[in-house]
Amino acid sequence: MRLYPPRLMTLALAFTLACRPADVAPLDTAAGDTGPGDTELPSDLLFDPDHVIEVEIELEVGDWDTIRDQHRNILDLLTGDCMAGPIESPYSYVQASAMLDGERFEAIGVRKKGLLGSDNPDKPSLKLNMDWAQDGVTYLGHDMLTFNNANQDPSYLDQCLGYGLFAAAGLPASRCNFAHITVNGADLGLYVQVESIRRPYWEHHLGDDSGNHYEGTLSDFRQGWTDTFDAKDGNSDDRSDLQGVVDALDAPDDQLLVELGEVLDLDAFYSYWAMEVLTGHWDGYASATNNFHVYDDPSSGKFLFVPWGIDALFDYQQPFGPSVPESVVARSAVPRRLYEHQDGRAAYHARLLELMDTVWDAQAIDAEIDRMVALVTPYLQADEVGAFEDGVAVIRAYVPEREARIRSELSAGAPDWDEPLRGESCLVDVGGMKGTFETSWGSLTDDSLQGGGDLTLEWYGENIPLGQTISLVGEEQGQAVLAVLGVLAPTSYVYPYFLIPMSDLEPGVALAVDWNQVRAYAIYVEGNNASVLGYIGDGTLSFDEIGTAVGDPVSGSFDVRIFGGAAE
Repeated sequence: MRLYPPRLMTLALAFTLACRPADVAPLDTAAGDTGPGDTELPSDLLFDPDHVIEVEIELEVGDWDTIRDQHRNILDLLTGDCMAGPIESPYSYVQASAMLDGERFEAIGVRKKGLLGSDNPDKPSLKLNMDWAQDGVTYLGHDMLTFNNANQDPSYLDQCLGYGLFAAAGLPASRCNFAHITVNGADLGLYVQVESIRRPYWEHHLGDDSGNHYEGTLSDFRQGWTDTFDAKDGNSDDRSDLQGVVDALDAPDDQLLVELGEVLDLDAFYSYWAMEVLTGHWDGYASATNNFHVYDDPSSGKFLFVPWGIDALFDYQQPFGPSVPESVVARSAVPRRLYEHQDGRAAYHARLLELMDTVWDAQAIDAEIDRMVALVTPYLQADEVGAFEDGVAVIRAYVPEREARIRSELSAGAPDWDEPLRGESCLVDVGGMKGTFETSWGSLTDDSLQGGGDLTLEWYGENIPLGQTISLVGEEQGQAVLAVLGVLAPTSYVYPYFLIPMSDLEPGVALAVDWNQVRAYAIYVEGNNASVLGYIGDGTLSFDEIGTAVGDPVSGSFDVRIFGGAAE
């Protein structure tokens, strides 16, 4: 029985029990010079694709603990009127010093970054604010450095490979390479460095940084949604430019492409959309209204889309399920409206075919994978090697197969898209789980140690009958993980997935499942497809006995509520 950790899932999944289900030059993954960028700029050294940056950070132990322990409370963020504003960051800067390839910087700011999928207390993703204490301080022309832990990508390759492909498609995309990071002498291992999307980014890629810039996190161009965009770089926050796209999408068919083309660079958007589909970016704009930036380009007066958060690409194990077409994803407003329009659909598919001819070269991509594998392998931790090799194998299999599957589908004509638009992200109480567990420590990875218990599920007011219960527990990424699986059918099951601080593992203590002390998800699996039913909170978890040596008995009980999307 396969366990699906929620780090593989997305916030943007619908909360529903029905699971939908010749010689070729290598790609330049430091690409992104779609504008007037000078190839001799100092930042080209910063993003040299063949160099792994050495980053040594020093800070107070207590400040490092602060960074590690900060996390997002999804219930605080997405309950109530969650559409009234952008998702707020809980992360705060602390003072640190750093050596970057041997160059020392004092009094910089360091903080954690990420939404949910990258949260890892042992190896957090990090932002380094170079001018935090003194204006004008930069490293190779950049005042902000972004280091991602690749928590959702054991291959470490998705981001640099993906951004390189977006750039090859003629889109502004972050330059990307790798870094080796230590903190207070402790080796955190390999990270992915991604070019931060700030004013220097727009100046480099487009030659003008004066446009309005927004980050989209569970955001879309629909009435009542524009307040969720996060205005960046001190730009205007009145969002009237965003509303212009919303209004254009309401134009009748005979005016749609003209009116939308006045506020959105349609040619660039077709490429952006096609690249999300080609790379399998299931947590991006077209599929999840998530992980993207938009920039109101002053030179054209039109919005450009920019990819972000592309750490879960090149894998057919996605939350869409097998019923989703190969050649299109359109769960957000712009691609949906264009796909419903005859000329918009034709233009999208023409661009998709063009990019498969010009950008999606399996031999070139495979050569780039070879280059990156050779570069990063020496920096892998011993316990990462197996997952790394498996992850690389998944990408190698995906790349040639992706084009073949899309072309095969399109040969029969453009498929319809029948999936609904992704709903609002606001969470309400949709059900509950309670039960008991009796298992052994280490059962999370050792089938012979798996135990039993009981599990009951209430879902939108109905009691869902469950069969056999299987309990699993162990340590993953510095946290205790407990899952209690209730079998619905031979190939489907549902379970709570608890993430518990190791320091809180005490018998006889009621732990609050509130996304402060204990975080938890409700997950549903059917066959090889998984989805997040909701986020678990407003309840307790207790251990009657708990030991953390392999084979130690673990037992206890829980009673919690599930928060998900309101029933339609």
